[in-house]
Amino acid sequence: FVDQAPLQYEAEGWTLGSKGLRTPTDLANLQQALATDMVAFAAGNAECCLVSPNSLDADYMQVITKETLKCDPGFLGSLMADHTQRDWRGTLRDKWERVSVLNMAGAESQIFPVEGVKHINDLLGTKVRHAFEVYENCSHWLYIERPKKFAESVVDFIAGAPKE
Repeated sequence: FVDQAPLQYEAEGWTLGSKGLRTPTDLANLQQALATDMVAFAAGNAECCLVSPNSLDADYMQVITKETLKCDPGFLGSLMADHTQRDWRGTLRDKWERVSVLNMAGAESQIFPVEGVKHINDLLGTKVRHAFEVYENCSHWLYIERPKKFAESVVDFIAGAPKE
């Protein structure tokens, strides 16, 4: 998992989900923004998902924006509707078996609190091999902000290398 909580919405006894998409009203507002001004959404997406968008190469940022603009706004709205409402807590706690989990969080994520992301590992208990890593000075797109570290983490985890 990359900077995800097991449930984005607020729920009884659960406050560790998304910092911005916590309710159906929040989702409706996002879907409206996608439908009315995809260009503004694409331009602002990096601002929400990176600690320091201006630190990245301007050409790279243009590529990210152009790729975002290739997306269908209606599809993105539907994807977020599915994404935000899914509650994986019971699955992770009661049914997750055989698949190891590498879970990573951006310490500066504007999307999810680190504690919410870590809750995935708490739910897994001892049923499967899992690891949790926090990327300092990174936000939601930690794979863009620290691509070498991200790749090394994935390769090491797959290879079964112990954490230092």
